[in-house]
Amino acid sequence: MNLNKKKKQAYTFFQNRQLQEARKLYTEITRKAPKDADAWFFLSIIHGQMGTLPEAEHCCRQTLALQPNAHAAWDNLGLALMMQGRANEAAPCFQKSIQINPRNEKAYAKLGNLLREQGHPVDARKHFNKALEINPNYAEAHNNLGNLLQEQCKFKEALEHYQTAARLVPNYIEAHFNIGTIQQSLGNYESAIEHYHEAHRLRPEFSAPIAGVANIYEKQGEFEAAYKELEPLLKLPVPPSNAAITFANFAKHLDKKDQAINSLNKALSNNQNPPTQIQDMHYALGDLHNANKTYDQAFEHYQKGNQLRPFNFDINIHHAQFEAIKQTFSAENIANIATSPEQNEQAVFILGMPRSGTSLVEQILSAHSQLYGAGELEYMGEILNSLPQRFSHPQGYPGVMSKLSSEDLGQLATEYLGRLNALAPGTPRISDKMPHNFLSLGLISRMLPKAKIIHCKRDPIDTCLSIYFHNFNANHPYANNQKNLATYYHSYVDLMQHWLKVLDIPILEVEYEQLVQDQENQSQRLIEFCGLEWDEKCLQFHKQKRTVTTPSYDQVRQPMYTSSMQRWKRYEKHIPELIAELSK
Repeated sequence: MNLNKKKKQAYTFFQNRQLQEARKLYTEITRKAPKDADAWFFLSIIHGQMGTLPEAEHCCRQTLALQPNAHAAWDNLGLALMMQGRANEAAPCFQKSIQINPRNEKAYAKLGNLLREQGHPVDARKHFNKALEINPNYAEAHNNLGNLLQEQCKFKEALEHYQTAARLVPNYIEAHFNIGTIQQSLGNYESAIEHYHEAHRLRPEFSAPIAGVANIYEKQGEFEAAYKELEPLLKLPVPPSNAAITFANFAKHLDKKDQAINSLNKALSNNQNPPTQIQDMHYALGDLHNANKTYDQAFEHYQKGNQLRPFNFDINIHHAQFEAIKQTFSAENIANIATSPEQNEQAVFILGMPRSGTSLVEQILSAHSQLYGAGELEYMGEILNSLPQRFSHPQGYPGVMSKLSSEDLGQLATEYLGRLNALAPGTPRISDKMPHNFLSLGLISRMLPKAKIIHCKRDPIDTCLSIYFHNFNANHPYANNQKNLATYYHSYVDLMQHWLKVLDIPILEVEYEQLVQDQENQSQRLIEFCGLEWDEKCLQFHKQKRTVTTPSYDQVRQPMYTSSMQRWKRYEKHIPELIAELSK
């Protein structure tokens, strides 16, 4: 077969996704014609799709040595470097591609993805928006923007972009998978499973959808069903990382912790794992070793997981944000801020630091027949994000508060309550347990003056250590560093003390340690604060069928226990910086 026929045959294999055959032929072509840039280019794509990333990188460099202005080759080189965890080398490749072709939407989208993974969400979104400005029908940019929005917990907006991507490219596997993850986050499990199955149908070797289905079963407490989904994947010589991670989440319920540790260690041996999955596996191993009481090994994995998180915590921006809130709602200024006429008492806000007992409090409350636990709602965050455009105030919250009239605040209250009531129409009380609503208490107090506020408190070291041990997203940039954690915690305490001094909205403080040691009295205190009659079911909160999707979902399925108190002492030798900073 002459060279041209080989190239045609190789391209046919490539189009038909017969990657092994295409790789073999293109490799032969590059050996016989080492200056054939097209052959090197297609070989780079094939290696990238097969996951042989060093070879993909080599082929891209060969292409560019022959054609330095081949912008698509710069794109592919950047992608190969990025997937090898070499983000700093990848960024200039995408920038070079844009320099060569300023209308290259693919380079903008890929650079946006890199910036997202590096923890620069604002810049990432600018690049995704630019890609979609160039080509509104670019499905990959919609999908990648959806990923960014999902990380920011803007689930409905993310879902719109994923659905657009799937509509533009009906066989877009990643879009169907991502729709599944969003629908799962929103509690729409039937739709989630439908899209997971569609993604798996389109690519049977794609393990993530199966892990997604298993995760839904796990969240519902159906551990045997979850294991049955994963078992074929776990039996592979090197299990897929997503299957091993999902298994780790429920292995203790089946007395399979050691098997889960073994599966994760095998999965870690795959040097093609992206950094985010390596990070997830270290957190999962930390949890398993913690459950096995091998605390030194647990901390080693938690620390590795945190070191892999590319969060950027700007302490100056942080302090400025908290100070602006306190100044806006100072004792002198607060009298000049309008108040909504809304007198509805339906909303119950459960807030505080993450990992402070908010899920436990909501689970107790939601056992009451007159209270619906809605979980961590994004509604207040969405209202805050809408303020600059809605009221023509570039700074938004808290600066916009001086511009809001009583009618404006009433409109915001009506909007919030409408969405809240739609979750459980006619229910006397509905709880919103988004922990960081403590930042918005000033607005809440003026928007919903009859709302009930439950502030959850827990031992500072236990709280911060629990955050450090949890794989939080980029909305918590303080979470991966002990000193930053302490800084954020001090600011939170200071702000809550400020609210208690200046706000006239009812705030009940509940200490986790008192709650777990004196369950009945503290539970009665909670119910009384919400203006409800006592219900004995609140003492059996763990027997509810309600699905909990927050990090504490497993704990609230169990009866009250005290083993999380003073947990930090098991790790005391590993956290001297955290202890010292919190004691200041």
